Amino acid sequence: MKRKLLYILGGITLFLFIVLSAFGWYQIFYTKKGTENTKISNLMVKLEDNEKTIHEKDAVPTENTDAVDPYQFTVYNQTKDPTIYKVLLEDSVTTNIDKSLSRSQLSYELSLNGKVIKKGTLDEIKNNVLDERSIEGEKENKYSLKIWLNEDTMDTDWINKSYSYQITIQTEGSK
Repeated sequence: MKRKLLYILGGITLFLFIVLSAFGWYQIFYTKKGTENTKISNLMVKLEDNEKTIHEKDAVPTENTDAVDPYQFTVYNQTKDPTIYKVLLEDSVTTNIDKSLSRSQLSYELSLNGKVIKKGTLDEIKNNVLDERSIEGEKENKYSLKIWLNEDTMDTDWINKSYSYQITIQTEGSK
């Protein structure tokens, strides 16, 4: 009888240990705490023309930004609360690094709601952050990004090379 009671108590103890361990792991790894973890669904990103890709096969270095096709996108805050976000320009992985342009060979111009807010060469961008700002609830910001070979590239090896990038939006939390 004592042996049977010990087996039952051991089974109950083992069961409680498993349940409490699972709950502890859930609390540590699957719950979000604080304002640094904001739902990504607060912001919506809309591409103005998702069928269009920027591909200039016969591109030459220029300073004429009017001839450059922009990459356009809109950041929309779906909530009623203000949200802080960053627009990041990240290099895409390419299979042949020898055929990639360096960031110093490329110039950029970033416009927000029709006004130029930043311009320079891609290597001047700190931590890949193109823009960081707060957006009020139920408002939108329209961006236009132009990237081109700058005139200083003419004296470097740029022929038959490419540059791949992606734009990502990272939320920082509520204001």
